[in-house]
Amino acid sequence: MKPVFFPLTFIEKEKIKKLSCAFKKLFLYIPSEKIKTEYLNADFLEFKTLEKYQDKIDSLLAEYIKWADINRGGELYSAFQNKNYNQAIISKIKASIKNFNAKNNEDNEEEIIKPGLFLYIAHKSDKYIAEAEKDIKQTFKIEKKLSFEITGENNSNGFFSDNSDFTVNYDFGALMTEKRIDSWIKFFLADNLYAREKLFFITDSGASAEYLKDKTVFEYQVITDIKTEDTKNIRDKSLISFLTGLTDLKGNIFKEYIIVNNSPEKFFGEIIGKEPEQKGMQDNTVIGVF
Repeated sequence: MKPVFFPLTFIEKEKIKKLSCAFKKLFLYIPSEKIKTEYLNADFLEFKTLEKYQDKIDSLLAEYIKWADINRGGELYSAFQNKNYNQAIISKIKASIKNFNAKNNEDNEEEIIKPGLFLYIAHKSDKYIAEAEKDIKQTFKIEKKLSFEITGENNSNGFFSDNSDFTVNYDFGALMTEKRIDSWIKFFLADNLYAREKLFFITDSGASAEYLKDKTVFEYQVITDIKTEDTKNIRDKSLISFLTGLTDLKGNIFKEYIIVNNSPEKFFGEIIGKEPEQKGMQDNTVIGVF
């Protein structure tokens, strides 16, 4: 089964390393080749853009980045510089994305180009938050070291350790969850990978996993241990063998598996109200949450 990471396009190095213990390659949909260049020496990642729409998306991204640079110092810039987003700023960003379109686009282009622009901005936001958190952690370590050197004691009440403003939500998918998932699904359904490969979907976003559970109209199972849980509803023996192999890995990478009793194209298509154009290769949708 081909592992596909979703609905994010940003993956931290530590998570790439962890997943590389289980898989030879990890498939990743990206809205632009510009994102690919940010992953140095990431031979483990297999990138996929939608070539048919790539020139249009890149053209819009270039214009949008230019627009953002001109407005640097305004509310959009402030949002990227502040990990504690407020809903007013998020609403304005969403409005900007919604209204920023090339003229005379065909409907099918609009359906891909808007999500592409959104996913690119979300990627940049996630990357900035992750980098800021690393800087904060490093500052905290320096503070603790200085405190110990000066007082001979570990200071548990330092500025950074006791300031809630510096608490980061590691679940990037918790920010604008519905928009992230909808955008990713449109990319997924516009491609025909599901018609050529059996897929195993991977997410590190608990918020995304819960959203999918809430939205699905199909029967599904949540399994935390494939060896002990009741698996009578899973009819595919090769699937059970595949999941058992993953649980045998050192560190038990996945917290849970969500197994939906329908194909990926129908499962994801139902969430955004879109019928798939092709038939896929599998009867179950398998999601691993780590």
